[in-house]
Amino acid sequence: MKQNQRTFQRLAGKLDGRRILLVEDDHLLTNETEKELARLGTIIIGPFSDVDLALDRISEIPAPDAAILDLSLSAARAFPLADELMKRRIPFVFATKQNLGRFPDRYPGFILCRRPPLMEEIVNALFGGGSTAWH
Repeated sequence: MKQNQRTFQRLAGKLDGRRILLVEDDHLLTNETEKELARLGTIIIGPFSDVDLALDRISEIPAPDAAILDLSLSAARAFPLADELMKRRIPFVFATKQNLGRFPDRYPGFILCRRPPLMEEIVNALFGGGSTAWH
């Protein structure tokens, strides 16, 4: 996830101080994403590897500014969490390495980032420069 200095400054400008919910069950990918987010100045909520735990936790804490969701967490999909984030008008992206075929219509415009996701792709999708339902 190397970026040149200009890209880094642009991304850091969009992320610095933002609270990002991280929901991922791949430990190596979680560690890499956490390091990159921290380097860009974010406050990381999580990471969580379980949908129910993440749902419980977001109802107990101040709302995140955005979320990065692994679509498939062990045996569960992240859709219930995505639904709750939509109700709260919290932008999110799905990160997956699976071929989903037909994606549920209730998530029009949300970005499916490849795994490992590129931080620039995620930041643009959440906070500008991408085309999501939040812009």
